[in-house]
Amino acid sequence: MRAAPLMRRMSLVRRMSTLSADPEHLTLGFIGLGLMGTEMARVLSRDGHHHVVLWNRTEDRAFELMGEGLPVSVASTPREVVEKADVTFSMLPTPAASAAVFDGDDGVLAGVCEGKTIVDCATLREEDMISMAEHVEHAGGAFLEAPVAGSTGPAKAGELVFLAGGLLEDYERALPHFELMGKSAKLCGDVGAGTRTKLILNSGMATMLAALAEMLALAEGADVDSAQLLEVISESAIAMPMAALKGPKVMMMLVLPGCSRCFRSC
Repeated sequence: MRAAPLMRRMSLVRRMSTLSADPEHLTLGFIGLGLMGTEMARVLSRDGHHHVVLWNRTEDRAFELMGEGLPVSVASTPREVVEKADVTFSMLPTPAASAAVFDGDDGVLAGVCEGKTIVDCATLREEDMISMAEHVEHAGGAFLEAPVAGSTGPAKAGELVFLAGGLLEDYERALPHFELMGKSAKLCGDVGAGTRTKLILNSGMATMLAALAEMLALAEGADVDSAQLLEVISESAIAMPMAALKGPKVMMMLVLPGCSRCFRSC
């Protein structure tokens, strides 16, 4: 499935307003302050050059960031965020949550007009991203998908990888902010290409994690030192960051069944 032709038919007015905005003086918005969104919004606001307007379904998390003395404010609705911000980032956990926040009289789409850019950083379905892009474009705004590679640790350190899909002009407008929150950003193609890239990446990560778990389970059953095995892996041809990141968690799960929440902390 590919982005509709509407995605390529930007008006001259929208192109000029998008490209002429000074990235150093933009007001930014951030919607969705879960485990990932909170860290991303914190890193984005620490830059000091931007005021960040926040909204979350449970507003306590937004006020917690404000309490840290960061240059942020809390909006009462997603629509208010978009109305106040030049570029709004969204990080919502599921297609259902995204639809609930984007639609409605006080949703994201209600605040979109010419000059507004929406950047969705969640990992959703390709058809979700394309549908949102079409609605944002129809309202006169710009849409960029940018699912991220990385979990809460990289988000906190500003070392995410952004896999963008959309128009080059919109990507270039968001790039300075990607560079604050991440170590790398790629324009993968039209809207949908970023999501496809992320899902392919996820499939590879799942395969690697399954192989790592199998190796550690074999070590456990063969009376081999699992910690030493992880060292050997790191020094061999199959060295991979995932072994260092997830290996100790897998070991803990083998010893303490039911400890799946360990993965959420890394």
